[in-house]
Amino acid sequence: MLRRLVDLVITAARQAVPVGGIFALGWQPQVAVAVYWIESVLLAAIAALLCVRLRDSTSGPPPAGSLTSGLNPRDVLGFHWGSLTIFGVFFAAILFILTMNGRIAPMNWIELRGAATGIAVVLAAGFALDSLLLPDPTVAAVQARVDACLARWALMWLLGFGGIIAMAFTGRPEIFFQWFAVLKLTWEGWGLMARTFGWKSLKERAAAGRG
Repeated sequence: MLRRLVDLVITAARQAVPVGGIFALGWQPQVAVAVYWIESVLLAAIAALLCVRLRDSTSGPPPAGSLTSGLNPRDVLGFHWGSLTIFGVFFAAILFILTMNGRIAPMNWIELRGAATGIAVVLAAGFALDSLLLPDPTVAAVQARVDACLARWALMWLLGFGGIIAMAFTGRPEIFFQWFAVLKLTWEGWGLMARTFGWKSLKERAAAGRG
């Protein structure tokens, strides 16, 4: 119960950084998307570290299913950092084109540095608390973190393809950032409620029924 509460607080703090930056500090929309990308990179690194801890916390053979379930730290880091690098270049190219055409203002690097620092501090605090509350991570707990990274990966690519298509049809660059806001609110809002109230997917319910 305590761990679930800590997870809720840390997740809320992660959401508060971009939300507070946009509405309280007037951040540029592109800063919010860039911070989300940076956060995704850091969360992938944390997931890989948890995979390492899972592997090292077990003497003898690795936990059943740990490697076949996609919990190999090298695979986790390689897949996410590789694909996020591709998306980062893609996003930077979009910003460059829109900036050169005068459609959006140039990136405010001071805002981005402050936002990146804030999200890094929150994630570091969350990882430290997680290590204290769960010194020996379970396969299920680490799998949940890796699955969360996969969900963010899917959001990124939906943003890329959906946002570009929307911009092409409307001619409005702001639709790209509005699409991001809608995806983030629905995608992560559902995930937060599911973790808080212990909601399970249909697949998980079917597996529990068979058990």
